[in-house]
Amino acid sequence: MTKTKTVRLFLLCTAMFVFSVQYANSQTVRNDVIGVIDIRLIMQNLSVVQDIDTQVKSLEEKIKIEFRDRELKLKSEKEQIERQKVLVTPQIYAQKQKEFNLKAKGFRREIEEKSRRLQQARAMALTEVRESMIPLTHVIMSNYGATVVFDQNEILFADQSLDLTPQVIKELNGKLSKVVVKLPPLKKS
Repeated sequence: MTKTKTVRLFLLCTAMFVFSVQYANSQTVRNDVIGVIDIRLIMQNLSVVQDIDTQVKSLEEKIKIEFRDRELKLKSEKEQIERQKVLVTPQIYAQKQKEFNLKAKGFRREIEEKSRRLQQARAMALTEVRESMIPLTHVIMSNYGATVVFDQNEILFADQSLDLTPQVIKELNGKLSKVVVKLPPLKKS
């Protein structure tokens, strides 16, 4: 770096420092109240979220039962095609094998689609919970007098007295209503 550039950089830094000191001195002192909440812990302990998880597990079980029955039928059909192998021509056997493979591929695709829809339904229900949580949490924080609230997972250190998570969980459990998990409709393709 040349001497001229160094001098310019020094003057610029000095001017910025003087300006920032003057600006800081001109500001009034505020007594902000900080609150800390653990959103992950709140989501784990909300009764409405636990109910969503129960609904999702119930839907998963229904889907598993439905697919288990269809899978047994497919296995039976596969065994029947294998038994017919010696009784039919190779062309007919190949055709039956091809038809079965298409049916099995469709079955696997349907399983994947139902699983995707179930996860999407859970995500939509949790989004509904989060959206209803925000105004309620804002009211709780206002009642506490907090001017700024941080997620505990985003800060390194915080005094335990700033943690409002237990109060938020208690309030939200009392105020959030049940969310029904609905499978989104199948996409037309």
